[in-house]
Amino acid sequence: MKSYIFLLILSLSFSLELHAQIKTCDCKADLVYLNQNIEKLPSFKKNKNAYKLAFQSALSIVTSNMPYYDCFVVLNTLLIPLKDWHMAVIENETDSLSTSLLNYPKYDGSLENLKRDLKEKSNDEIEGIYFVNNNISFGVTYNEKNELYEALILKGGFENWSQGDIVYKLIPLSNNSFKVVGAQFPNQRMISYHERINQGIFLRAGLKKDTISNFFIKTPYPNEVFVFNEISPDIDYIKVGSFSSQYPLLKEAEDFYTSLERKLVKPNLILDLRDNGGGGDRNSDILLKQLKKYVKNNTIHIITNASTRSNAEQFTVKLKRHNKVITYGDKTNGALSYEIKPDDYYTLPSSSFLVILPSKAHKKYLKYEMKGVAPDYYLDYNKSWISTIINKIEKNN
Repeated sequence: MKSYIFLLILSLSFSLELHAQIKTCDCKADLVYLNQNIEKLPSFKKNKNAYKLAFQSALSIVTSNMPYYDCFVVLNTLLIPLKDWHMAVIENETDSLSTSLLNYPKYDGSLENLKRDLKEKSNDEIEGIYFVNNNISFGVTYNEKNELYEALILKGGFENWSQGDIVYKLIPLSNNSFKVVGAQFPNQRMISYHERINQGIFLRAGLKKDTISNFFIKTPYPNEVFVFNEISPDIDYIKVGSFSSQYPLLKEAEDFYTSLERKLVKPNLILDLRDNGGGGDRNSDILLKQLKKYVKNNTIHIITNASTRSNAEQFTVKLKRHNKVITYGDKTNGALSYEIKPDDYYTLPSSSFLVILPSKAHKKYLKYEMKGVAPDYYLDYNKSWISTIINKIEKNN
């Protein structure tokens, strides 16, 4: 991480003059203001030395008239040593309306040569060609100079996008995990988030090298928040896609949980938390209380994936304390030890960027931060996870 910051400084210092005609911002003012707020955080206290080195490196290159895109990358890179996966700098939606693609870098080599090289990469390698669908593909290539990966458009696209445009920069963290900094595709709003790449798949974004095989890492009910199914005389299935504590979704959750009181009578319950991005205890504690009673005499089988995050991860840890709870699927996201409160959103002085700085820490979950909660049984991406669990239950009966 330290070497990446210094290489970033070097590469940006050479690029400032090249960007003279594009949109700029007062990045120095943004950085100073950001630092003042970071120094109040629990994550700063735990990672003070590493953060201070990153801040001094960033301070040495930012200016009051810095290219917009370069500033965005610097600010997001600064957050990495704090080890808080809720933390992010994103572009203000109102500001993004005026963003030109000139803010984004372009691959400067031969695309044909790159395509040829990337076609040879295996699913075990990060580099390669990833597909959104049959009409749109990205090339992920390693930028040796800056010690990061870049994802660029190889085929297809939308208005204002063209081949060679670098949509994402992927900063390596650990264990195939990356800080992704770049554009929200297909629109151009600049975002950042944490991604894990495994077996040729962006586990959160869904980009994949293999377009022929079926994958089961995502929920089979993407458009429904709550689902109840009676699978067999011994097995029920529920999907809970959010623990949002905001209305009207909270009311929908309360009604769903109430309906379960007369339904959950079978000895096995499959609880699908894939793609549950979290929410708050105000929601999840209702279900937790209900399932604590259920699990005294029955078994709960929880499914998680890389998009199970925040409060949904905390919920999983709480339920795993019971002997008759078994977890399956894949590791969760790893963003569960810090909590975002209403006052944790800041607009930086340039008005271009919004930063999320969680102010509350849950120490008991720190061991899972950036790592995720591992399941008891990892499941094959190419086989139905629900069917696999059903077979395991029936075999053990």
